Amino acid sequence: MFRGETITLTCEVQGGEGVQWEYEWRTSQSQTFRTNRKDWTFTASISGDYSCKSRSTDDSYSATEWSEAVRLSVSAHKPKAELKISKSPAGGRVNLNCSVKPSSSGWSFFWFRGEKPSKPLTTQDAVFLSNGQISVSQGGVYRCRGGRGEPAYHTEFSYLVSVVEPVLRVSPRWLSPGSSVTLSCEVEHESAGWSFYWYKAVPDLSHKSASYSYELLPASSNGTADNSYIIHGQTHTAGYVCRAGRGEPHVSTLYSQPDFVWSGDLHPSASLSKIQSSNAVFWCESGSAFSNAVNITGHNDDLILLSPVHPVTEGHSLTLGCKWRTENLLSKVVFYQNDTLIQSESRVEMIIPAVSKSHEGFYKCQSSGKESPQSWLAVTSSRPDRSSLPVLLIVGPVCGFLLMIFLLMFYLYKRSKDSSSISRSDEQNPNCDPDEIDAEHNTYDSLLHGDVALYESLRGPEDTENNPVYANITAPHSHIHTEGQFRVTN
Repeated sequence: MFRGETITLTCEVQGGEGVQWEYEWRTSQSQTFRTNRKDWTFTASISGDYSCKSRSTDDSYSATEWSEAVRLSVSAHKPKAELKISKSPAGGRVNLNCSVKPSSSGWSFFWFRGEKPSKPLTTQDAVFLSNGQISVSQGGVYRCRGGRGEPAYHTEFSYLVSVVEPVLRVSPRWLSPGSSVTLSCEVEHESAGWSFYWYKAVPDLSHKSASYSYELLPASSNGTADNSYIIHGQTHTAGYVCRAGRGEPHVSTLYSQPDFVWSGDLHPSASLSKIQSSNAVFWCESGSAFSNAVNITGHNDDLILLSPVHPVTEGHSLTLGCKWRTENLLSKVVFYQNDTLIQSESRVEMIIPAVSKSHEGFYKCQSSGKESPQSWLAVTSSRPDRSSLPVLLIVGPVCGFLLMIFLLMFYLYKRSKDSSSISRSDEQNPNCDPDEIDAEHNTYDSLLHGDVALYESLRGPEDTENNPVYANITAPHSHIHTEGQFRVTN
């Protein structure tokens, strides 16, 4: 028992059913008093022995003996709750365990989030596993306290326990062709020793509310010492999650909230065709796929900025306009990018002949003292990512080397084939004198000019119409001058 706690003692007479009794109580200070009720409720103040006896209201001279004394130990110090954190088997959650020191029974526990607790947590805020344990998935600082009795006697609050939820940031927000995506995981009050784990968020359609399962990204199973992670080759809208851990045994933070990189690709695995909502980036989810993303600016205001929904490719032209909800384009309008006036003179439209990455940002227009809501303009790159250059520098020389090997092998093959043909020809005519053949069948005229041999014509003396004719054959530079004899077969 603790000083100030309410306690109730009950005095019962065994075998005294049906009799009207009055009760006499003896306190720890040997004081006595009488009551007509068998229950005595009082506030504990000091330790001591308590006992009771009873007598019939019809016979004031007959009474029971004093009961055996009940020893009450009353602590002068108010108890304090103790809160501990442990890893939950459910992904993305941690368990909080509350107890009272010194230990005693009969306590109910109350949970609070924030440095200045107000209302206790409910089943909408946490999963209540048992009287002294809850499971939470939201980062922040938590505390607890115990209570028992009626009216409730409360312990002191526990010390604050921090449940760390890292913050994931994705860059860039909109995908460009061939660009890489950088994930950064930030831990509040970050210190040394953290390992970081990276996950891809996969839509889980088995839950009515938006929910994801997490797939560990490559090279992340053992964690990374660096709090950033680069993804190459991402082409569609995707969601990512991170968490951190350290220590032995390993204690992990909560999973971060999912963060997304958006693609305006109109041919993804899923497609978003129509939405009705206000300012935001929208996409839909189907199975394990994300649709293309669109940037929608709701127009509840009178002045509207006319801007493209999908990302604009670098080098393309862009036209921004401004209009009243019920009227055509305005003639005197100024435009702002990221709250900075682009040009001071008013105009009907703003035309950017060739969009660049520097044009990405939030745009709005002003006219007649009115201002439109901001709208995000995304710019995608039309150039390949620089990260592909090292690959080209490697692949190019390798392909060139393989081509040279192929040409060399082809040359050797042709040379070998020609040698075989000449050898077979010599074997078929072992007794032929080349000079006789030349005299009988062919006439050759050759002219030698320096390092170049020109063969103007080759024809046989007979049936010249059917014999092949070779004219103007120019040999490459040669340092050996010889006269050759060719045989032409009809």
